[in-house]
Amino acid sequence: MFFSSIRSRLQWVLSPLLLLTLVITATFVYFSSRSELRDALNAQLDLLSEAAAEVRGEALLALPSEKDDYEENWTTKKFDYLGDFLLVIRDQNGSVLYNSMPELSVPSELEPGDHRITLDGQAWHIVVRRTTNADRLYVSGRIEEEARDVALQLVGTAVLPLSLVFGLALLVSIVSVQAGLSPLLKLSQHLETRPAKNLDVIDPSDQPSEIKPIVDALNNLFKRIEQFLRRERQFVDDAAHEIRTPLTVIKAQAQALNPTGMDESNRRRVNNIIAGTDRVARLSNQLLQQAHAEKEKAGTDTIDLRQMIIALATEFDALARQRDVTLELKDKNQTEFLCLANRDDLWTILRNLIENAIRYSGSPGQVLIALTERADGHLDVSIADNGTGIPQEERTKVFQRFYRGTQVKDNDGGIAQEGAGLGLSIVLALAERNNIDVSVARSERLGGADFRVSVLLTRQKTPG
Repeated sequence: MFFSSIRSRLQWVLSPLLLLTLVITATFVYFSSRSELRDALNAQLDLLSEAAAEVRGEALLALPSEKDDYEENWTTKKFDYLGDFLLVIRDQNGSVLYNSMPELSVPSELEPGDHRITLDGQAWHIVVRRTTNADRLYVSGRIEEEARDVALQLVGTAVLPLSLVFGLALLVSIVSVQAGLSPLLKLSQHLETRPAKNLDVIDPSDQPSEIKPIVDALNNLFKRIEQFLRRERQFVDDAAHEIRTPLTVIKAQAQALNPTGMDESNRRRVNNIIAGTDRVARLSNQLLQQAHAEKEKAGTDTIDLRQMIIALATEFDALARQRDVTLELKDKNQTEFLCLANRDDLWTILRNLIENAIRYSGSPGQVLIALTERADGHLDVSIADNGTGIPQEERTKVFQRFYRGTQVKDNDGGIAQEGAGLGLSIVLALAERNNIDVSVARSERLGGADFRVSVLLTRQKTPG
């Protein structure tokens, strides 16, 4: 890129702008000041010329004002300025030899020196000078506020162009600063919209030099977080594997005990050991699934989603009958729905949701699986039950690790004891890495929870 830093970008844009503003401002002030001062000084020159000629008893030829517009314009300005200056010449007897403004009554008794007097209601600065042979007395004066008036005229002449120049400079400065800071704004927007699980490094090659240290620090932070998460997943994976072996041994030893010689309390204890071992084994399997779900997707398969759901419904038919749950598949069109996803991931997502629906339905229970094709090319798989459902405030929390709802009850009517709150967390992790949407709402038909899986279809065909 042409500018390697924000600082150089602003310097290269603002420095010429400020220099140009200075040149334009100085040019306007110079020409407007020169014009006004020239008019005032020329009026004084005319006044001196007329006074000298009149003292000598001579007359000056009129300016050829009709010669061009400039002379005509100048003649008008000259008379404007002549009224601001006074020149009176007296002889040794006090007779007036010349008076540029006879309508003013200048006191004849003024002594040589500076005087500030009021003539015709206006303040004047009067200077009285006498010649060396005392045969002439020169009285010159100007209106006291003449300097202020000239200054105001200069300012008034320059204020409009200077305002335009200032406005243009301000506009260009604002645009330049925004353009200079655009890389920082772009980085901020990227970080704000970046998914929380996206730990990919940011390309620092296109960043200004001031932002590169920030980008490098962020990239190092992303790498450390990714390493930490990888170590955490590996730890969970290893721990779950290590737990499975002793659990298998404990369960085998408990089952090998001969119950015939035991009393009822000891038999209950052995059964509790086996049940507890099964729960821990289930937790171990879920931890393995969680660690697997948070790894990168292994591959993509073309899957007949309808056939997969039929296979899962067949698999859970025995569990549904055991828990007095009616499992129904609603698919009127008998359509083959094909999608692209990892087969094992999609199987695990649907299996966990169907198992949860059976486990937490009412008594007697009812689970309805419905397939609905949308106009945008997606297929919604709805898995609804007639259980207690999930409150509105908990519907985003149920996908968090180890979260157990406050109203979770199994279809026996008691507080659910099985599971560790990892099933839906696994579902969400697998869904995210396969670009599958999973949500939960209240089932309008059954009144319980309604989990929806939205999958993008690749193509459809109707058998036959």
